[in-house]
Amino acid sequence: MGQIFVEQPQLTGNFPILAVNATAPLAVTASSTTPILYQNVQVDSLGAYVGVSGAYAPRVAGWYAVTIAITMQSVAPTAVGPYVTTLSLFKNGTSTGNQVVDAHVYQVAGTNAFALSVQALVQFNATTDFIQTVVNCNATGTLTVLAGSTFTAQYLHP
Repeated sequence: MGQIFVEQPQLTGNFPILAVNATAPLAVTASSTTPILYQNVQVDSLGAYVGVSGAYAPRVAGWYAVTIAITMQSVAPTAVGPYVTTLSLFKNGTSTGNQVVDAHVYQVAGTNAFALSVQALVQFNATTDFIQTVVNCNATGTLTVLAGSTFTAQYLHP
């Protein structure tokens, strides 16, 4: 009986990978969508992360595995609740489209600490696509994204 050999494709070159994390707390304005800015770039193989906007725009087309993990502290008003905090992955500056993911947490009045995470497969073109992590809370209290929150993206397939 003969053997069957399947040749595996050889990947060469500098394939995109991103790992950034927050080193300082970020205050979030209540009832508005706020991009999360990560101050520490652990690795950005193509220099595609823009720290002032929190956007990642790799110029290599393909599918990417994206993970966001944040920890937050909130002080919600004591009046009524619950309040909803949403962590979102925006593509091209908007929450519309079929590749946007959200994670929600419902909180009651008082001080709350919690974690949210989002994982997604995102397809990028080679020219205009970018993603951002954003947070929104409908409360009028204070909301802080804590240091140690992370954002990663890894190229998977063309």
